[in-house]
Amino acid sequence: MGLGSYCYFSANPSVVAERAFEAPSAAGVRFHDMVTVSLGGTGTINHVINNSGGTANSSNNVVNLSRGPEPGRRHGHEWPCRRPLF
Repeated sequence: MGLGSYCYFSANPSVVAERAFEAPSAAGVRFHDMVTVSLGGTGTINHVINNSGGTANSSNNVVNLSRGPEPGRRHGHEWPCRRPLF
């Protein structure tokens, strides 16, 4: 079974989501068959999961990633991230 996310930022197409999904980069944590889509090229998702996967935007509407996240660090912080949520 796979995982998918899309963006359609019609009110403000300049909105950029850094990633569609975020998960711990730890042993045993793996996802497969992922996709991100920029519907009609309206908006951007920079990465599929954590810092893995390409950018979905007006130039490249669909990005597929067969597996992830990559083991190790996740976007500059060790997991679990000990920062305030708000």
